[in-house]
Amino acid sequence: MLTVAAASAQSCGNDASGFQSWSNAFKSKATAQGISAGTANAILGAASYDSNVIRLDRSQRSFKPSFEQFYARRVSSSLISRAQGKLREQAGLLSRIESRYGVPPAVIVSIWGLETNFGSDGSGGKSIVNSLATLAYDCRRSEFFQNELINVL
Repeated sequence: MLTVAAASAQSCGNDASGFQSWSNAFKSKATAQGISAGTANAILGAASYDSNVIRLDRSQRSFKPSFEQFYARRVSSSLISRAQGKLREQAGLLSRIESRYGVPPAVIVSIWGLETNFGSDGSGGKSIVNSLATLAYDCRRSEFFQNELINVL
């Protein structure tokens, strides 16, 4: 049944109309990449299209200013101080991540701080899976986000 759905599903879409069919087909892609069928079914079966994620993605202003303007607006001495603390607090974990994946601790902590304020920015209230599935289905950058969705799974 998944094979039939995969054959008829669109590879991407611009609204919610084909999301469920795409999601069913993506389960096959996930299992082909080593994700267990149980995990793919449980997680993607509960995923839903979030048009607000698309609106937020399209309205990002972070890509318009120069790096200097972006840095001045988003990076404060407080954020830097907290990042330095996180580097010390999480040194063991960050070292293991760097050994396994090659990503330096400072890069991880920088992204963590900028994107989530070290986990304290709960104002978005968005599901990571729904957000990634929505962006993976969206035609604008589907290949990039499909890879990220596989990584989450």
